[in-house]
Parts: sequence; structure tokens; C-alpha cells
Amino acid sequence: MDPRTNQIIHEIQGKVDSLNKLLGTPLSGPTTQKMDPSLLAGALAAAPPASNGGANPETLPTVLDAIARMTCCLQESKLYQQIVQGALDITEAQRGFLMVMEDGSKLRWKKGINITQAGLMSGKEGSRSGIKDVVKGGKPVLRGPEGQPGTKSMVGNSLDSVLCIPIPIGKRIKKSNSKNNVAGILYVDSQGMSGSLSKNCEELLIFFGKHVSIALENAWLYSKA
Repeated sequence: MDPRTNQIIHEIQGKVDSLNKLLGTPLSGPTTQKMDPSLLAGALAAAPPASNGGANPETLPTVLDAIARMTCCLQESKLYQQIVQGALDITEAQRGFLMVMEDGSKLRWKKGINITQAGLMSGKEGSRSGIKDVVKGGKPVLRGPEGQPGTKSMVGNSLDSVLCIPIPIGKRIKKSNSKNNVAGILYVDSQGMSGSLSKNCEELLIFFGKHVSIALENAWLYSKA
């Protein structure tokens, strides 16, 4: 990795350590999980140069800010807002929503920004095909110029690109009852005027999603205190 990337990793790891001290502060309930800075270092080490569509180090402070805002939320309703807003900030997408697995097998709508559950279900907003593929396969789906071909719903809703990632499963959901170990899904989409979602966006959102899983678990533990 280039020196600038190494410098940013070092800075972020220092800030993550500070956040972990906050998470380590005794709460009135079970011990919370901590952020893992090695996830970021590993993702960057494996990434191609930014000129080839890899992670741009200059984007990483935005990712850290989104994680920091999310990590400080232990109230689930506020946390959902921070998760979706963080995804939009990281990808510069226009719309996004979060769905979380409940009862081991049912995805529940938790928060949408510039998109509604009714609009999604009616086919007037977003694209449901990506959601189905992520839940079924347990892997991210990127549709658009840098990903898989678009769908009819994307064309009908004037979507240039769609990105949907699985949220890794946490302790509160039994793996045997969850589809492909998916604890939820995080979705963003974009129209042509704002630029396409790229492989770089996918990589960063996957990293963010790992910390979303931790934040959701911490909020759930806190609610049980």
C-alpha cells in the first residue's frame, strides 16, 4: 500500500481504539462488542489501487465518521437512522433502507431515507430483485455499469445502479433459523445524474456492514439490560 493509505489506516486505528474505550465503559447490561480495525486494514491491503476501481483512501474518513456516529447509538430507532445515513454518505447514493431479520427468518423494514416500504413493495421505488438475491445467496449484489445487468424495475424507476449487501449475523439470531447467516440487508441506489455505484462503493459498504452487525448487536444487548 502507498504511504498515504498506511497513514490513514494508522489514524483510523487510533480513532477506533478511542471508540473501543467508549464501548468498554461499563453499561447497565451485558458487555458490548468492540470495533475491529483489522477489518479495515485487511480490506485495504487486498484492494486494488483507486485508479483501478479500488478503495480510495480519501473516502476512509467518511467511513470512520459513519461508524463513529453509529457506534455511539444504543437506542435502536436512532441507530437505524444512522446506519442508513452512513450508507448514503459512504456511497453518495440518493436512497437507501435497512431491513433486519427478526424471529430468525423474517426481514422487517426498519428505516428508509428517500424511499418508503410501500413504494418498494408496489414496485414504484427501488428494486426488489437485489434484496431477493442477497437473502438467497448471502452475498452482495451490485447492478449497474460496474456490476450485473440492470433489471426491468431499475429501468422503470430510472435507476442507474443498485447496491445491496447482507449484514453478517450476530449472536441474537440462531444461525439455524436464518437464511444464509444473513442478519439483515442494507440497500442503496442511485440515478445517473449523481453517478453510478462502483465496486469501490461495494467494498466500502461491505466493510461498513460488518460494523453495522456489531452496532445492532450492541443496541439489542443494551435493550435487554
